[in-house]
Amino acid sequence: MGKWISDGGLMFPANERVGLTNNTGKTLTNPSMEGSMFYEEQVADGQDYIYEGPDRDSMKYLNDQGFLEQGYMGTHFMNSNDMFELARAKGYDNVEDYIKKTTAWDEDKSKEVIEKRKKEFFTRKAPERVKAVKLQSGGANTAPGGSGGIDGGIGDPVGTVPPMA
Repeated sequence: MGKWISDGGLMFPANERVGLTNNTGKTLTNPSMEGSMFYEEQVADGQDYIYEGPDRDSMKYLNDQGFLEQGYMGTHFMNSNDMFELARAKGYDNVEDYIKKTTAWDEDKSKEVIEKRKKEFFTRKAPERVKAVKLQSGGANTAPGGSGGIDGGIGDPVGTVPPMA
């Protein structure tokens, strides 16, 4: 699943840093974002490389939904019809007045946090190996008739075997 950054309801792909292998059968240009030290690096077939850029899963989702050109999806809460209706129902003229009077939301602090998150990169890690769960077995058979297991099919009386076709 993709990683996202939410800016008041607008969803942008987060940045990822991941090691990949070129399996295309030809030399490719590293698709990392501009400003990355790997930007436009030439990668030979079979060579490992590092990709730094928008989360690939999130970009695929944006493409599937038709928002790739736009680069984000969603609606900022200040422009949301639901928030407008809520503000009107509470007696406020607009969403901005409602937000200022009823919450501690600070636009400048929010912008600062979003800009910081847009500069961060996350990495994907393989799951850590753990010991297999020790299977439990044995115990007493408490089923009626003590047959030791199911002999019949679903809905058949216990102890009968369905006829062979």
